[in-house]
Amino acid sequence: MIILNAVLAIVCSYRMLMTFQQSGYKRLGILDYNNSYFVFGLISMVISIIAFSLDLFLRNTLIFYTAGAIVLFIMVLCVYQTFRVKYKKPLVFTKRVFRLIAVFSLLCAAYQLLYFTEFRCFVWSIYLFTPFFILLSKIILSPLEKINNNRYIRNAKNKLIESKAIKIGITGSFGKTSVKNILKEILSRKYSVLMTPESYNTPLGIAITVQSLTDSIEIFIAEMGARHKGDIKELTDIVRPEIGIVTGVNNQHMETFRNIANTAKTKYEL
Repeated sequence: MIILNAVLAIVCSYRMLMTFQQSGYKRLGILDYNNSYFVFGLISMVISIIAFSLDLFLRNTLIFYTAGAIVLFIMVLCVYQTFRVKYKKPLVFTKRVFRLIAVFSLLCAAYQLLYFTEFRCFVWSIYLFTPFFILLSKIILSPLEKINNNRYIRNAKNKLIESKAIKIGITGSFGKTSVKNILKEILSRKYSVLMTPESYNTPLGIAITVQSLTDSIEIFIAEMGARHKGDIKELTDIVRPEIGIVTGVNNQHMETFRNIANTAKTKYEL
């Protein structure tokens, strides 16, 4: 039962992990999409603890199952809220995601072991704890990830500084990948070009791409994505582009930028 619930939690966490990944693994990123989920989750946690305590000490089954029904209703609201969120792309199962899943699974199993003092526990409430366990997994892994990421980024910055290639940065609310692909197609007719693949538009994504940068590369094109103020500045500090392209600014990612002025300010950090 414990293993089954841990597996269930992993399946249920798919969209949460997708949110986390697309926010650049920022702790507040998961909140930007799921504020009500966290509020519902906190309420249900309080109800679960109170009901479980009452059942344990007073043996009041009616209170226990009434609270269980409320928590189940809250869970339905959470599921509805989670599936209302639209995502640009599915979850990419990177090594970092696998590490998060591993720690997350251990936390879910520990939760079940602690909560299974009686069989009639809130086994369904594990879905409500999903975002909290993901955040806790992130905190636990933070020291390792920070060391790993800083090493990649530091090596990438040094390699780009030493490289004689012309650096081009592309950002905007839309069309970044299309412009990047078109630009590479045009420039490749005359020059040796390296560009960030797919949507590798984060510090780590760019750092990984730079590993393929050789002395023969004449132009390096970096796609730069952003969801929060300061994101583009962080990327330009790594790439130090000599040429910048802003494809356009619109109301994309309002859940994090809040208004069009913040979006424009962030894009023009380039």
